[in-house]
Parts: sequence; structure tokens; C-alpha cells
Amino acid sequence: MNDKALCEMVGSCHKIEYLNISFCQGITDRSLIKIVDSCQALQEFHFVCAHLISEKFISHILNSCPNLRRFSIPGSCQRKN
Repeated sequence: MNDKALCEMVGSCHKIEYLNISFCQGITDRSLIKIVDSCQALQEFHFVCAHLISEKFISHILNSCPNLRRFSIPGSCQRKN
């Protein structure tokens, strides 16, 4: 799955509470931030093998999702912005 497909799929589902996009290659911070901005009801976010996840995205999701209870990125190597 790529950025465009994921944004189109999730962008129309504003009441998503649980999102697991593990092992999706080709996903960038830009699309992750768009997804988080459109999913304000998000309570759980899981992203395994997210080797390109950045501190910018981590900060954004933690500050933008007031209902977030579980944030999981095991096995990730953070990329500095």
C-alpha cells in the first residue's frame, strides 16, 4: 500500500478508533500526518516495521489525538527530521 491509497482509504473514515498500518511500505510522514489529522477519534495506532517514522510524526500524533490511548511502533528505527 502506498501513500495515496492509504490516504484515500482512511481519509473518508473520520470515526476510525483503531488503525494498524504495519508492514505498509512506501508510507511517508506527510501521509501519516494527513491521516492523523482526519482521524481525531483515533484511540490506538500501530505501525510495525516503520523504519522511516520520524520524531516529527511521533510528536504530531501525540499532540493531535486527544483520545489516543495506545501508540505502538515496535521494531522501528526513528528517522531524525
